[in-house]
Amino acid sequence: MHLGKIGGGQTYSQLSAKALAQPKNTALAEQVQAMFRGQTLRGLLLNAYGWWQMGQIMLVSAIVALAAAGLFLILSLFGVWHLRRAAPQAEIFPGVATKVAANT
Repeated sequence: MHLGKIGGGQTYSQLSAKALAQPKNTALAEQVQAMFRGQTLRGLLLNAYGWWQMGQIMLVSAIVALAAAGLFLILSLFGVWHLRRAAPQAEIFPGVATKVAANT
């Protein structure tokens, strides 16, 4: 049975209303049950796909954040290395470094 042919193109709510009006019609009740299962399966699959998609986005975000953290770690190490090599007079704000040294 093809899902497009169930109920003659009517929605689940339309078929359900007809089935409630005709409680002894077993063929209509079977169509309503098939439509209900189809709608439930569709909802479950769309929910699973949506969370899978969110997981994919979060995976890419985590990789980018990890790469940025590595880059900033390398830049920090270069900054420490530069601080050890540069003379206090070559610094952009030499007064700040002198005041810190004078206070200690």
